Amino acid sequence: HKITFSADENKELATKLVVLPDGWMCYQSCLFYISSMKKSWNDSKQDCSKRRADLMIINSKEQKFFKNDGELWIGLTDRDVEGRWKWVDGKTLTSGFWKPGEPNRDRTENCVVTSSSGWRDFSCDKDFKWICERKKS
Repeated sequence: HKITFSADENKELATKLVVLPDGWMCYQSCLFYISSMKKSWNDSKQDCSKRRADLMIINSKEQKFFKNDGELWIGLTDRDVEGRWKWVDGKTLTSGFWKPGEPNRDRTENCVVTSSSGWRDFSCDKDFKWICERKKS
C-alpha cells in the first residue's frame, strides 16, 4: 500500500510508523490495517471485526496521515439520525476533517471515507477499500 506524508508529517510520522510482517501497521498504541480489496461499509466493518478490530476512528490530526491513492472507509456514519455523525464506538463526532462542501446533506450518503483531500460522505453500499484499527494487546 502506498502511504504518503506531507513534508512536515514526513519527518515526525514516518519515524513513528512501523509496518509489521502480517500487513498491520503500528503507530503509537494502535494497530492499523488497510485492505487491498473494495467492499461496502457494512462488509468492511465485518472484515475488521473478524480481525478483532473496527473501522478506524480518527480523533487526532496525526491519524490523518493515512493518505493513500484512494479513499478508505472509516468508522463514521449518520445512519441512525441524519446529520448526527457517530463513530463506531458510539461517540458523537465533535470536529472533523471534511473536504470543502462535505458532508453535503444527501440523505442517501450516510458513511464516510477519508482521503488526502479530506472526508467525504457516500452511500454505504458503495465499494471502497477500508482501514481497520485496534489497540495493541
